[in-house]
Amino acid sequence: MRQIFTDPAKGGGLLRSIDGYDGSKIVRIALLLSAHLFMRPGELRLASWSEFDFEIGIWVIPAERTKMRRPHKVPLTDQVLSLFEELDAM
Repeated sequence: MRQIFTDPAKGGGLLRSIDGYDGSKIVRIALLLSAHLFMRPGELRLASWSEFDFEIGIWVIPAERTKMRRPHKVPLTDQVLSLFEELDAM
């Protein structure tokens, strides 16, 4: 059963649990990105580098991959940009 967080204090516990994950680094980064960006799993899994504008900090998900069939702009925080830098360095 899927759980939805309504208590902000539980979000910190989730991030600490993910940070302590000792498996694949790519999976850990994907989990952290999901927790920060709240996107659908397929949107992240199918993302291409060309969708990201790291200069202005925005990710544009193409309409064909969104539920509403409209492009979706996702702002990228400094924490998310750091995760992408870590991913790119692998």
